[in-house]
Amino acid sequence: MGAGIEDVRTGLEVIRQEFEGSDRQWTGIAVQGSLPVVRDSDGATDLAATIARADDWIEAGATAIHLPMKAFCPDWRDASDFFDSAVALFEAR
Repeated sequence: MGAGIEDVRTGLEVIRQEFEGSDRQWTGIAVQGSLPVVRDSDGATDLAATIARADDWIEAGATAIHLPMKAFCPDWRDASDFFDSAVALFEAR
């Protein structure tokens, strides 16, 4: 598992300060974040609730957000439907 959202937020602040202190350009830095899977009360994965957290990661500074496909789509043959749903949910947020 990668860094959590607070780790990203804190780490980016440290990096920004270092860049400012050394006259380096901040633009163009890629920051990756992985959305934690949200589960409902029965333990089933909840794609809509998971994607709803994307804005928190964007606000924290992530420029690339990863969605763990296998948690929602265990059979690769269903990937097209999964991606259609994920894109629709992301656009609707």
